[in-house]
Amino acid sequence: MSKTFNFRNLYMYLVCLITLIIFLVSTINGANSLMDTVFPNTNHYISYEDYQQRYIQSKDFEVKEDIEVVPPEYIKKEYDEYIKKENTREQQRNLKRFFSSLISMLISGGFWFYHWKKVRNEKQ
Repeated sequence: MSKTFNFRNLYMYLVCLITLIIFLVSTINGANSLMDTVFPNTNHYISYEDYQQRYIQSKDFEVKEDIEVVPPEYIKKEYDEYIKKENTREQQRNLKRFFSSLISMLISGGFWFYHWKKVRNEKQ
């Protein structure tokens, strides 16, 4: 074994490795959430036909003829509001994920920089 090997150096190198991995994963997650914010994916929302069926089923119509009373324009308006709310919710979720990744990058980068500086100072 060399003279410079000790458990303190092992700890320092392990912390550097772990914080570097956290930094890389946070960078990838941040880039993904930023891309999802810029180019939103709206394929996971239910279709208008499904929304219409669910709307009719969710209401307690006592008589079948009452279903015809609800104009399709009203259901379409409700559907458009649903899509708008879902888009807003998805945008907020992506921004939260981005800032969470950014904070993880800053914290892990700070820990890595501190420990790597200690390792370098001990080698000199």
